[in-house]
Amino acid sequence: NDTTVDGILTRGLKYEHCFVIDNQAYSLLEPNDWMVVRNAESSKAIPSDWLDYRVAVRTAASDMKTKINAVSDVDALAALYVYNNANPPVRPLGEWPTEPTS
Repeated sequence: NDTTVDGILTRGLKYEHCFVIDNQAYSLLEPNDWMVVRNAESSKAIPSDWLDYRVAVRTAASDMKTKINAVSDVDALAALYVYNNANPPVRPLGEWPTEPTS
């Protein structure tokens, strides 16, 4: 949890983990933002697979932050990042979508 001591705000683990998720989402979307700009400036269509990807990144980020904010303690937060024995392994937090190849 966030705490304030002597007027100084210290952010908690949930905030910090959500901040990392937001930065990861940004780093996935920023390299293809040019398509959105091009569309806004010239109405050139954004390929549907890229639109789907961008929506999937935002959805994944939102889902991950919801899971982070729902935990009740540090152990539960850590457990979100633990991969299971599935093939391929998955973690409760979820994964980022794969960028289109086109």
